[in-house]
Amino acid sequence: QHIYEISLDRGLRFLQGGTSDEKAALYSYLEDKGLQGIFESVERRMREHRSNAVIFPYAATILPGGDAQFMSIEDRIAFATLHRWSLDDDLCAKDNVVILINESLAEMNSAILSNPRVAAIEVPIPQEQARAEAIRHYAPNMPAQQLQLLAEHTGGLRNLQLSSIVAGEGQQGLSEEERTALIRTLLHGQPNAEDRA
Repeated sequence: QHIYEISLDRGLRFLQGGTSDEKAALYSYLEDKGLQGIFESVERRMREHRSNAVIFPYAATILPGGDAQFMSIEDRIAFATLHRWSLDDDLCAKDNVVILINESLAEMNSAILSNPRVAAIEVPIPQEQARAEAIRHYAPNMPAQQLQLLAEHTGGLRNLQLSSIVAGEGQQGLSEEERTALIRTLLHGQPNAEDRA
């Protein structure tokens, strides 16, 4: 089983499955091919292998709403490809699924939402316990105390937003100790500086 993520900011990412050779071959094919090349590559994988999932976080960036005459060529390619995938019996028979995630249906292309093979599912804003579980999933190495504090103070955020805040892709930016030290210097002399840091 393979799980892919397609987004404008990150391009194509393997979230699950795929050997290092498969990933290297796919990524080398994608160089300079853009969004259309990503769609072609993923479609080929879905036709060759069973049980694939393709996730589009912030789907409206790839399938924006609005009048079709004002759509860019890339918007039209994305729409046509996803529409064709949804109607393709061979792709469906191989247990493939495409998941479009967005904060609001109103931001997305209405033609894709009116497709009879597309189901819109509203996911409510998560409560504190669900936020803690999402944070634990996206940042499994986060200390329990920090995780709980973050879960308490992120009310009103959706899981998609939490993932973009805490998901790690290896060492990036400052370490936890460096961040805490920096915050202490910024708050120096203020009330409750240590607790806030």
